Amino acid sequence: MNEIKKIEDFLSNSRFRPYLDYCGEHEGKALNLYQMNLRLNGAFFPILSMLEVALRNSIDKKMTTSYPLSGEENWIARLKRDIQSGIDNRRLFNTMVRKELSCNLA
Repeated sequence: MNEIKKIEDFLSNSRFRPYLDYCGEHEGKALNLYQMNLRLNGAFFPILSMLEVALRNSIDKKMTTSYPLSGEENWIARLKRDIQSGIDNRRLFNTMVRKELSCNLA
């Protein structure tokens, strides 16, 4: 089918295979099903976009009011710094434990 040849450049076999399987290898039906799925996904996109913004804003509001900040710093930068500090503290602690263990074993 000519239409299938045109879309082969855009769709991988692994992407199109479930549609072919569902439609019993009928390429035309599989393409129609794929296009219907695209339209369905497109219908959900605005709703998902609004949900994503609402969730992001809700998280930001909660973190901004709950996380102590100083000056121009935002909670994302502070959290990143605190996580890095925690990683550095764990490394220091692990180094100290290893040294203590090696002293006790020697």
